[in-house]
Amino acid sequence: MLSKIVEILKFLLFKPKIADGCLAVGDTTNDFWLSDIKNLSDVLSKSVKQDDKIIQRNQNKNRWSTMFCTAVAPICAIASIYNRELSDIEMKKFFDYAKKEYGYREWVGNDMKIGVDAARNYWNSTLAGKSETVMSFLTTLNSKDIQDCFNKWYACTFCYNGNTLYNEDKKDRLLQGTSFGVRQYGHCIMLYKDFVYDSNKGDFDDSYKIWPGNLQALIDSWCYANEAYVFLPFEVIIAKPKSKLQLYLERIALARKTK
Repeated sequence: MLSKIVEILKFLLFKPKIADGCLAVGDTTNDFWLSDIKNLSDVLSKSVKQDDKIIQRNQNKNRWSTMFCTAVAPICAIASIYNRELSDIEMKKFFDYAKKEYGYREWVGNDMKIGVDAARNYWNSTLAGKSETVMSFLTTLNSKDIQDCFNKWYACTFCYNGNTLYNEDKKDRLLQGTSFGVRQYGHCIMLYKDFVYDSNKGDFDDSYKIWPGNLQALIDSWCYANEAYVFLPFEVIIAKPKSKLQLYLERIALARKTK
């Protein structure tokens, strides 16, 4: 109780002009790398079927805090694999789980890593249907691996540094700039190729496209963090002849599922 009071006081005293939902990527020491999966394009032999309307409706299920972006983007990325629309109750229970089990904060921002771990473990333990267990993999936005995922309609989750100039640029649903100056807030979003699915508190569509070819420039200007997470179905990863890595991943994934 005392810790929550302290957080609220900090929020009131140092409240940013724009909600600072994503503080940093976080500690990635124990993450699996997408590059560890050999012949990834062959492993991802089947494309997933995403529904843009379902994705945006899921993004808008955050009715509690603008600080929840690092949890909303990952859980929506997972749901998009199975074209699953989450209910308001399911989303609320997920937020409650993230706060209780991962110390997720609603008054100040959180690291993206916390949201990724909370989303993966909650999905696997509570929301996943039969053969719907997922694993999370760290990668980079400018890697070939992530392009292989995009080609099969898998989206990624990453963070960017925004400000009022960034917000003005994307108002027409096309982000044309590549450098926007001093950071005013951090935000976590879903990305598919050059299309951004934004997560907000409220019922409106805030998705937009990045000007073709500008992704690397956004990374170089430190506007976009290069680190990103991709969620892949566990069954897809182990469907091919099992390498030592895949056997190891299988044991870890099962342990996570029962956490």
